[in-house]
Amino acid sequence: MAALMQLYPKAVQPLETGAPSPHTLMQDMTRFFLSFELAYGGQDLYSRFLVALLQSPNGMAVHLATLNYEHLLERAMGRLGLRPAVLRPHGGCQLWPEKGGTILVGRGRAIGHGMHSISSRVKAKHALRISQLLNQVDQMKYPCMAMYLPGKITQVGQRYLRRMQARFQRRVTDSRTIILIGVRPWDSDTHLWPAIYTAQGTVLFVGSRGDCDVLASRRGHGRRTLFVSDSFEEAISVLPGEM
Repeated sequence: MAALMQLYPKAVQPLETGAPSPHTLMQDMTRFFLSFELAYGGQDLYSRFLVALLQSPNGMAVHLATLNYEHLLERAMGRLGLRPAVLRPHGGCQLWPEKGGTILVGRGRAIGHGMHSISSRVKAKHALRISQLLNQVDQMKYPCMAMYLPGKITQVGQRYLRRMQARFQRRVTDSRTIILIGVRPWDSDTHLWPAIYTAQGTVLFVGSRGDCDVLASRRGHGRRTLFVSDSFEEAISVLPGEM
């Protein structure tokens, strides 16, 4: 994101007040992530993973979280008749800010530089409705999606993100087993990784073995960190038995 800002400075468009806001960039990112769809037939990896969890004989409580912006996990849950309750510490492309928020311009009270902030509640809306909202004339709002950028210029739904991040930390701390799929340790994300590093539960890792080694070193010898596979598809049949 930082490199993008340097290569394409016009991605950050000024508001009428002159304060910079990446609303154009974030709206285009929203359109991009809204374009993703699940394959028909329930053979996508999300659905297969959920079915494997449902068929696990252990009968444990499972909490799901995703750092992705698209909402394919929730859609897969809906297809299976499950309540699409997913923790989203980084937000998502269908989480729209509701009325009642505050827009702060240049007062230094918002996250980052305090240029443009909406701290209202957010609500998950249908993809078609999000597209309609984005296409309204002079639309400055965009969904709640955390920006990977030092000194964030703008943030939407800070209260929601803080609540999700705190809930994520509690779930990780209380879990007997933590499964990480397709993520890599990133110390700068202090909202997520310290809780994983210090968690007493076993961590099962799906991704690069090198990243797993980094994670294991961060967690130390007294905490179990097990490499499962570098492929999500291969791991689906293995993970339920490991929990």
